[in-house]
Amino acid sequence: MKNLYLYDDEENSAVRFVGIAGDYGRYDLTVVHTTKFFGKTLVLNMQNNKFSIMGPDDLEEPGYVEFALDLNENQAAEVKDFLNQVLSPGWFSE
Repeated sequence: MKNLYLYDDEENSAVRFVGIAGDYGRYDLTVVHTTKFFGKTLVLNMQNNKFSIMGPDDLEEPGYVEFALDLNENQAAEVKDFLNQVLSPGWFSE
C-alpha cells in the first residue's frame, strides 16, 4: 500500500490538563487550543476517551456536550459551566 498523506503539520499549541470536581462527578479534561479547527478548541474527556472540537456556540446546542463527551445531563451541566470559561478568549494566557 502506498502512503497517501493528506496533511502532516507541526505547530506549537497551548495545552492544559484540568481536573475538576462537581456534585455529580469528577472530570479530568485536556483542553488543546490550536490554530486548527477554525478557532475552536479540542476538548478531551480523559476518563472515557471521548473528545470533541468545541466552541462557545457548541455549548448552546441542546445535548451536544452530553453526546460528545458521553456525560449525563447533570454532569454535562457542570462541565458546561467550566467550558464557558475555558472556551472564552484569554483563558490560555492566564
